Amino acid sequence: MNTYDFHKVSTNDNMYQIGRLIYYTDPYVYPFWRPGERHFAQFIEPWIYAENFVYHYRNFCTISERRDRYPLGIIGGLSADAKLDFDYDIFGDERSRFVINYYIRNIIIERQSMSNDSVLITNLCVDPALRGIGIGYELLTRYIDMMIKRGYHGFHLDCLKDNISALQLYNKVGFREISEGYGFNATVHTKIP
Repeated sequence: MNTYDFHKVSTNDNMYQIGRLIYYTDPYVYPFWRPGERHFAQFIEPWIYAENFVYHYRNFCTISERRDRYPLGIIGGLSADAKLDFDYDIFGDERSRFVINYYIRNIIIERQSMSNDSVLITNLCVDPALRGIGIGYELLTRYIDMMIKRGYHGFHLDCLKDNISALQLYNKVGFREISEGYGFNATVHTKIP
């Protein structure tokens, strides 16, 4: 029996740690947006509460030790019912405009182009100090199981080709590459037993 608690993120969770883990989900975008893990986490933390923001806490699940709610890992996903009409123009600095125009808007477009029974997994991260012990596998499989119970059957994600450990995890869970391009573009379809 594992010692992990999997749950939807709520206002009781440590949002600074959620922001810190978001930072680690992409080695290029988030360090560019706000250099440094601490700086990024402080920047993104208040926006995690903003309704309809792509990184709104309701779009995330976390895994933690049962004895506390300190996030060891996060997974973010956008289902068909995700509200994404946040006013991103509120971010006026040049780096934010770049990330929003060339990254976040593409996430929104990708989600909108998917079928209603599919989920776009946007972020998956295990705390760097805890990688390699199965937390990522448990986080991903429990998330997929939860979403299957809610009626979703297709799961899509993108991953950089040089992220070997993540690619191994996605292949182990059953994701298969569907196109070339930016990186590993993959999907898995499930059926309710």
